[in-house]
Amino acid sequence: MSSVVGTFRLLDVLKAEQFPLPDHCRTVHLEMGADQAFILHYEVMVTDENLIKLGRALQRLGQEPR
Repeated sequence: MSSVVGTFRLLDVLKAEQFPLPDHCRTVHLEMGADQAFILHYEVMVTDENLIKLGRALQRLGQEPR
């Protein structure tokens, strides 16, 4: 019987291979298209220590001219 191939454990195997991922990375998605580069999308949990930095970055984004 054949099994379905997927990337369900991608985050775990990337960590096992010491692939560079940001701290507090929660999930990773791999995008593969015909004639396109592979793209990794990841989610990072916002922690207490980086919440203030995120808030300041969003303020700066709103203040800078477009």
